[in-house]
Amino acid sequence: MVVAKTRADRTQIVLHPNRSATWSQTKHLIAFMALVVGVIAAGWAFAGVWIILPFAGLEVSLLAYLMYRVSCFTYQHQYIDVLPNEIRVVLTARAPPVRLRRQHCHIQFDDPGNSWQLPVIKLSDDNTHVEVGVFLNRDDKHKLKDLLEGAGLLTCSAQWWR
Repeated sequence: MVVAKTRADRTQIVLHPNRSATWSQTKHLIAFMALVVGVIAAGWAFAGVWIILPFAGLEVSLLAYLMYRVSCFTYQHQYIDVLPNEIRVVLTARAPPVRLRRQHCHIQFDDPGNSWQLPVIKLSDDNTHVEVGVFLNRDDKHKLKDLLEGAGLLTCSAQWWR
């Protein structure tokens, strides 16, 4: 998802992945799956196949861990601030912002043109190259490119003949 706020001399773009489920909904799914696996494992344990219990626990634990990791991934954000003299890009909450000189900055937009590969958007100046919106879908990447162009950045393509 791409959200932009424009003021007189500043454009702030916030990027975050599309989220199909909240963390609360994910916890409900994990609890439901744990209940189903637990009932099946208990039935087999009462039938004498008690060896299934550790594997059922392992299955639910692995599901919970993977769902937690996916949910954490969907809550990440990237920020792009287009200021009069510089462009600040914050990729993760723990990393320092990447600063690009606006006069020398351009958008490198590489669209393969097929349906199975996504476009790649990089902001580049003389010394620094940073890829933004890695987690965005095709429509959101095109929207991001249009917003960056609207903020006054030039677009370059590796496939200039298209």
